[in-house]
Amino acid sequence: GRAVEVISPGVWSLEGGPDFTRAAISLDGRDPIRGDIEIHLYASDWKGHQHHRKEQFGNVVLNVSMWNDVKTKFLPSSSGKKVPHVEIKPSLTRSLESVANLVQTEDYPYRKDSGTGRCAEVLASLRKNEVFRLLQMAGEWRMQEKSARFRESLENNDFDETFYKALMEAMGYHNNKRPFGELAERIPYRKLMQSIKSQTSRHSHYQIQCIFMNLSGLFPDDAGAGWDRESKRFHTFIHEMWLDFRTRRAYLPLDKDGWVLRGRPSNSPLRRMAAMGLYLHKNRANSPFGKVLGAFKSLAVVHTKFRSEYDRFTRNLVSDYYAQPDPMLQKQNQLTLRRILKVIEPGDDKYWSWRYTLGGKKLDSPCALVGNQRLQEIAINVVIPMLLLYSRTYAPELENLLYIFSQFLPKLPDNKITRLMKYRLFGKEARKLPPESAITQQGLLQLFKDFCSHDKGGCLDCEFMRNVQYWMDYRTLKR
Repeated sequence: GRAVEVISPGVWSLEGGPDFTRAAISLDGRDPIRGDIEIHLYASDWKGHQHHRKEQFGNVVLNVSMWNDVKTKFLPSSSGKKVPHVEIKPSLTRSLESVANLVQTEDYPYRKDSGTGRCAEVLASLRKNEVFRLLQMAGEWRMQEKSARFRESLENNDFDETFYKALMEAMGYHNNKRPFGELAERIPYRKLMQSIKSQTSRHSHYQIQCIFMNLSGLFPDDAGAGWDRESKRFHTFIHEMWLDFRTRRAYLPLDKDGWVLRGRPSNSPLRRMAAMGLYLHKNRANSPFGKVLGAFKSLAVVHTKFRSEYDRFTRNLVSDYYAQPDPMLQKQNQLTLRRILKVIEPGDDKYWSWRYTLGGKKLDSPCALVGNQRLQEIAINVVIPMLLLYSRTYAPELENLLYIFSQFLPKLPDNKITRLMKYRLFGKEARKLPPESAITQQGLLQLFKDFCSHDKGGCLDCEFMRNVQYWMDYRTLKR
């Protein structure tokens, strides 16, 4: 048999491809090997599942099986590498039944020490307030990075155009961010609104839907044979509106193959285009970004009235990261967030609020075009960075207020990255972390982006531990 040392298990993948990615192992005491790990019941499953033909398994450096039923020492791969495989059954010190009883499926993959990184030991030496501040700093840096990206767009556009494109990309979520961004470039905000003003219909949100859906390449030329009467009427209405659109031939539609149509039906691209149509219709008489800015400035009025309380809270943040604002100020923060969410909330659509897909079955009750959780994500990922950019460009007096406001935005439900990072950084101690906020969640995402996402060495060459040590030494010198 071969001696296998797992230096780092890497990341347990919940999607297609190898079971563990970015791992590091050592075979027979040799230098570390970096790559992916695949798990099977039988070694023959490697070929049985056609892994040797699939490119996504080309970086596998170890195949682990309970039973070895092949005679070769290595397994073939699509990259030409010889993949070593190991059998674990002979090394078990307990019966399979007792091992199975130890497995708590609901705890996987984020509640076991095997998911911790080498940084967990260093972070365990920090006090809770230091951990909280570290995540805050990472979250604040993430906001600045997003703001800097919007600044690049602002070099050739105004705030409304930049905000419009950012919202369009946000409507695309992860899978369709790129095509939504391309759609915003095909029909920029100013041209879109000029086109709407030239139309005679009073329903500008349908005109915007019509333009988006036809330029996306997703709107069919003909209604489906099995569609109900309402869907066929809606298709005819949008189709005829597009034929009446005077400048339609000036725009080149996107390739429909560039869209990702799998996923939750409620997140379908056509529903998101309907949502953008309603949002722009709702704010057609005003500046879209100006409406958001006005909602935030309502907090500035409160700040003037309670300036001493805000100043005291800001000073407390320096020494106490758990500092809580005066209840009245906290209430105003919450009211301001609600005002912002109300501005970006699109409202209801007579057709799309009752359908997931074009021609699909009508729902028993209406479904929001953009849910409250997604609206909060847009507030964090688009609105806050845009407000930061505005304050640094035109109103520096708003930046400190924005900083306080952002510290107490409510946390969102964890996603696979935040769950992974909490257990990678803190292991079992993750349950004892300080109270989370949206900004500390952003910190986890930023640490993943800066370090874990491109770490192919299983933590061996990660700079994060060194950076944390520098930070700890610096804080020690300041005390």
